[in-house]
Amino acid sequence: MQFLLLEKKPVMKDVLDSIKERVANPLIFSFLASWLIANWRIIIGLFWFDSNDINRAGYYSLIDFIEKTINLYNGFVIPFFCAIGYVIFNPIVKNLIRFFYAWTTRWGERYRLSILRESNISINKYISLKQDLDNKTAELVDFMNKETDIMTKVNDIRQQLILTQKTNNSLTDELKQLRSNQNALFNIHFLNGYWVNRYELPNGEKGREEIFIDSGSYSMIGKFNEQKKAFDIVDFVYNPNINQIFFIKVIVPELYDKVPADDRIHINRLKLINNDLLVGLEDGKIKIEYRKKIVAIS
Repeated sequence: MQFLLLEKKPVMKDVLDSIKERVANPLIFSFLASWLIANWRIIIGLFWFDSNDINRAGYYSLIDFIEKTINLYNGFVIPFFCAIGYVIFNPIVKNLIRFFYAWTTRWGERYRLSILRESNISINKYISLKQDLDNKTAELVDFMNKETDIMTKVNDIRQQLILTQKTNNSLTDELKQLRSNQNALFNIHFLNGYWVNRYELPNGEKGREEIFIDSGSYSMIGKFNEQKKAFDIVDFVYNPNINQIFFIKVIVPELYDKVPADDRIHINRLKLINNDLLVGLEDGKIKIEYRKKIVAIS
């Protein structure tokens, strides 16, 4: 039973929407309105007359009253032609009203301008001064917006400098701590050779690239085995006690302006699994693996 009630609700809504759409039609609406006006006696009889009133008016019943009151002329012809006339002449009347309003507005504006021309300051001078004021105001607003943008950029650069300084201080302390270990090695030739670099970004995206390292020169290998230098490896440190390798990749000057600021320096902290495999993190968030492809070049 509850299911049947739920099914009836959309049906009733569709029926009501259909009725509303038809009544909203200008022709149908004007026909109904004209019919109600032309047959106002029937409307009054339906809502305010009782059987006694109908009898006193000389009719046997309400049906008899309706049948003798309504006819083809007031039941169809008058409402139909009134509806047709409304549909045809209503847009014309509306446009005439708009035309009249526009004409009166334009006439009033001309009259106002003619009065202003007789004042101490001519209307042309007034318009020129107003335009000049608007231009100056727009220039001032534009200047303030540019100044705000410049201050925002300055603050951003200042914040980046602060963060960079903090990072440099942290790296300096870490390097000092690593270099204090007597067993630490600084022979950057340890990385010489061809490597396959596999990485995974924080968003899960994975990638692979082949590289060649020679005395701190970090080069990318293209599809046709061409080599293009991309980074210089600096501050290399290897601690054999814990098999830890640390170095910094710095973008070469030729590519400095072609890459974003975040891609110019990369910090690698790696674990030496064996002589052919290094595993760790780059910039503290990118999982990275260096696997040697062929015998290292000394």
